[in-house]
Amino acid sequence: MNGTKKKEIESWLDSLKIALLESDSQKAFEITQNLPFNTDFIETIQHNDNDMLEYLNIAKELITQTIHLLHENKNSTRMQLDKIRQTRLFFM
Repeated sequence: MNGTKKKEIESWLDSLKIALLESDSQKAFEITQNLPFNTDFIETIQHNDNDMLEYLNIAKELITQTIHLLHENKNSTRMQLDKIRQTRLFFM
């Protein structure tokens, strides 16, 4: 893996980490939609490229955390909507 690609991947990982630390689900989701590697790139790496394997493992974990954050936000939004519906029914 060349140095430019390595820096691009590290930058992507750092951006996703920051979005997750800030609990910014929208930003995290957007970042996951712009992966710095694709299937063709992954197929060309050497099996003994430990750096790339580590990056892929980190990316997998961060994407899992993003999914969890999105689920939390979905549940929170659902609860807020339920409260709004209950309040609306109360005033009708």
